[in-house]
Amino acid sequence: MFQRPIAVGMIALFCLTLTGCGDSHESVMNDSVSMMNSMVTDMESGMAQDKLKAKYESQGKSLKSRADKLGKPTATEEKRLKEKFEPEFAKLMPRLMSAAMKSGGAGMPDLKGMGF
Repeated sequence: MFQRPIAVGMIALFCLTLTGCGDSHESVMNDSVSMMNSMVTDMESGMAQDKLKAKYESQGKSLKSRADKLGKPTATEEKRLKEKFEPEFAKLMPRLMSAAMKSGGAGMPDLKGMGF
């Protein structure tokens, strides 16, 4: 029931992070993976959606801003980043879905509200 919005949010996050960052494409990808791991851990612990949003909204907006500033990576760089980080996001997806399902979807933060 909540899997589609979660998957769309994760894909949007992945695509946005591929578009760049303030210092390097790889740096914003690393920061995105780190933020998502932390957010999923908090979701698994039962943190309420309003607290998740408060904790991660500014980070999400900052990542999006960094991505927008750099612009799209070259095709070669995009391929390299995808190969490097897609497995990380693939590991996060089942944890994210499981945490969201356990909370009945109530624990899934609105990624759009976080800048994604």
